[in-house]
Amino acid sequence: MNSFSFNRFLRFARWTLEGDKRYYIKTSVQLSVVLAFLYLVYTSAGDGDYRACTFMTWVMLAAIVIAGGNYMFHSFEQKDSMRQLLVVPASNLEKFIMRYSTWILVLPLFVLSICVADGIQYVVNMVRQMPDTTSVVGRMMDQVATKDFHLPLGLFLLCLWLHSFILLGVNFFRSRKFAWVFTLLAILLLMVLVLVPIGAFTGSSRGLFYQIGFLMGNFTKAFESVIGIVASLLLTALNTWLAYRLFCHWQLRGRFVNTRIK
Repeated sequence: MNSFSFNRFLRFARWTLEGDKRYYIKTSVQLSVVLAFLYLVYTSAGDGDYRACTFMTWVMLAAIVIAGGNYMFHSFEQKDSMRQLLVVPASNLEKFIMRYSTWILVLPLFVLSICVADGIQYVVNMVRQMPDTTSVVGRMMDQVATKDFHLPLGLFLLCLWLHSFILLGVNFFRSRKFAWVFTLLAILLLMVLVLVPIGAFTGSSRGLFYQIGFLMGNFTKAFESVIGIVASLLLTALNTWLAYRLFCHWQLRGRFVNTRIK
């Protein structure tokens, strides 16, 4: 069953959110505790390194967006969750969209955790009378408000393709938490297989990491051309479609997640 019914999807989404409520609460608490601890560590010095706090927060936010597909099966903490999803009266397309939307629900929780952690560090540092105490969220908003804050189109398309590739990797490796690690290792392996012969052929003495950075930079520039934009969007659509087909395949096989790889 691959049809899509909006009313049925809403009922399925309500059922999913009710079942994953404990996971979302736990995720929010964990993110708040980790961020508050890191903020206090970086701001414990006399001059308070808020630049490191904002940079770290931006990096974590970008990682959640790029590796969003990795959250697809995060809430499957028990085998019963997988069995229930297999038998729930919803189409494969509805299940795929709802499971994929997990990262979209985690994103506002991460923003909420940032605000909670920022409030904790602000109150603690004010009580300790630390000099130059300020808000991490406020500094981030100031950075967004500046005219220099922008995301190059090529980098955006590269991140979009990487997002779809990780989504494909999640449905291929079927690991509940670490599919993104296997996917990134697969990308690095492909880069090595491409760059090593090129380096040997051209006689380049540059290191492998330099060549990987050079290749990523060229990809970013290539994605800014008309052909690059079309190609990146087609590759992103292809990865998403393949991920959906794998999702349907494991639905037929009755195994969404490889329980041997937690």
